Formats: sequence, C-alpha cells, structure tokens
Amino acid sequence: MAGAGLPSWWALPLLRVPTSSAVRIIPSIAAAAAAAARGHDLLLLRASSSEATRGFSSSTSAPAAPAHATAELLQPRKDEPPAPGSATAARSRPRPPASSTAAAALVELEPQQKQPPVPASAAATRAYSSSAALVPSPAPASATTPPMKQRTGQPTPAAIKRQRQLQPAPTRVAGPADLINLAQAGRVNEAIHLLSQGARGNCKAFEELAASCSTPALKEELKDVHHYFLCSGFHNDCGVNNKLIEMYPKCDLLKFSRRTFDQMAYRTLDSWLLMIEVSYNAEEFEEAFWLFKQLKTNYHDLHKTKHLISPVGSVELIQLCRSGKARKALKLLEMGVHANLHAFFEIAAGCRTIAELNLVRGCLQRSAFSHNTFINSKIDQMQAKFEQMHANLKNKDGHGHP
Repeated sequence: MAGAGLPSWWALPLLRVPTSSAVRIIPSIAAAAAAAARGHDLLLLRASSSEATRGFSSSTSAPAAPAHATAELLQPRKDEPPAPGSATAARSRPRPPASSTAAAALVELEPQQKQPPVPASAAATRAYSSSAALVPSPAPASATTPPMKQRTGQPTPAAIKRQRQLQPAPTRVAGPADLINLAQAGRVNEAIHLLSQGARGNCKAFEELAASCSTPALKEELKDVHHYFLCSGFHNDCGVNNKLIEMYPKCDLLKFSRRTFDQMAYRTLDSWLLMIEVSYNAEEFEEAFWLFKQLKTNYHDLHKTKHLISPVGSVELIQLCRSGKARKALKLLEMGVHANLHAFFEIAAGCRTIAELNLVRGCLQRSAFSHNTFINSKIDQMQAKFEQMHANLKNKDGHGHP
C-alpha cells in the first residue's frame, strides 16, 4: 500500500458533513495524503482518516482539531519500536515536522496562481474533486489478461461452429401430396422408399397406395403399405382398412383380408358387407355365410340388417354339388342356408354314404319341402341303393363298411 494513492474509502466522510466542516478538516486530510505519499503505514493513514471522521461528526458542536494534533498522530509512538520488515523501519531518514508536511500538502493542493476567495460550498466541491483525483482508478482490462479456462469435455465455440458447418443442410420431408402423386403414377416403390425415410402420410395417401397394389406382383408392396399404415397412427381408419380388405384378395392374400377385418377396432356395415363379398368371390361360401349370420346377430343397428338377404343360397349349393364339393354344400345346408327343391335333389345325388344321406333327410324335414313326395322318394331310392352296395361288399369280403 505504501507509495500508492489514497484508498477509495478516505473521501466518503466528505459526502455526509456540512460544507463548513469540510473546509476546516481539509488540512488534516492533506497531511494524511502527504504522509501516504511519503510511504507511511496504512495504520497511520487510517488513524488520520478516523480522526477526520470524528472531526466531521463533531463539527456542529465543537471546533475543528488543531493541525498539531494531526501531526502528532502522524509521528510514531516512542514506546513502541517499529515492526521489523515494515515500511517505517526500512526508512532511515527522519520525518519532517507536521507543520511543514501540512504546509507542503496545502501547497500541492492549491493552484499556482492565487484566486479570489470562494464560498464554502465551492471550496468543499473543489476539495472533493482534488481528493478524488488522488484515488487510484481501476486498471483497464489489458490484452495480457489470461483468458477463461475451457471446461474439460466442453467444446469450444470454434469447434461448435465447425460442427455446424460440417452438418448437411436439412432436407425436405415428403408429405401426403407427394405420396398421392407417386401412387397415382404407379410408382409405389418410390413412395415406400419415402415412407422408410420418414415421409408423413394421411388416410387419403395410404388409401391411394393400397389401391395401386392391384396385382399379385405387388403383394410385398401392399404388405409394406399396410405396415407403415399401422405405424402411422391412423390404423383405426375404416376407409383404409376397407381398401386393404378389398386389395388383398387381388394379390392372392385372402387370409390377410380376414386378418385385417378381425383386427379392426370398429367395423361399419360396409366393412361387413365387403368382407362377405370378398369371401363369396373367392368361393368361400361357408365363411361368407358365417359372416352373414354374425352380421345379422351382432351388428349394433339391427334395423339396417333385418332386410339383408344371404348371399349364399340354392345357386351356390348346386354349384358346389356340380363341382364335386357336395360335402361343402351339405355343411352349408346344416348351417341354415335356404335351399330349393332342385338344390335338395343335387345334394342328395352327390352323397356318397348313408350318413350323408341321412343328414339331407334331416335338413329336408326342417324345410318347407318336408312332405314333397318327389324328393322323399329320391332319397329313399338312394338309401336303398347304398344298402344294397353295403350288402354286396359284406358278402364278398365278410366285413363291409356302411
């Protein structure tokens, strides 16, 4: 601290005292400044400042302290030797008397030319400005200030900038319009490639993509479209599910149609009728009739289903019998398919065992043709024929099979 300017706290009392007291205490402050300039200890400077502060606080009731009191404070005590290593002990030259020190300080503070006397307030302002000049100002930040240390593991701003420059520019993500255009142009593979890269699709786009897969050669593409449709969040849309049910049989994937129908959370009447139609067109008459019965029984709006007519009837039964599938026709007859007289005759003619013939007789008894003599006589003739064949086999082998 020795040899430097006054600290910043020594001029604070000047802000809280009357102007007249500030004028009276200037000699003491000047003496303290001169002592600090010549290397006196900080203790003596604080003592002078405290003396000045006491003088300010008591200026309204008591006169200012004489100059020789401040000079006595600046002189070291005789009974205490200076501490070794301090600035006071290091100096060998004697101190000048207090009066000469105060006078020299006043000479330094006063201007070179004498000016007319000024009011007390102006003198206090000039003393404050002079004392502020003695306070050292903080040193400006120079170029030698060490930079802040970088945290370990934290990238530098230059590295972050380089990383941003190396990153590729964001590409545009394809939307539903792009997928619809590709589907209508027949470029399903390109649309699936965009979906794999994160393209966004809506219900209309997935419906168009499914409709474009209408041949067995595009069965894998239709599966991919169904996969991305299930992952898109629109998996409960009835329109897209109905389109998938319709397109899977065209790609020879009828079982996928039924699986899609079974996994639907909500089925409309169109969904039921479409699934029945798909099964009927694939000549799966048994499944079509079973779905029709479920529709008539379990659909929530029975007013819409009570007038529906089964797609499977006598024509389908005769078709099955003539194509060698009389057993399927007989099973449909047992499930409750309404058959006419011609259908009963064809089914009875297609029976190969007495057991099958008995089933036809039972279904005939539950129908409106139970008393028809023509069909009853036909069934009796068929039964007699089977019994004769059974007897011949029994006589020849010794054990026949009914």
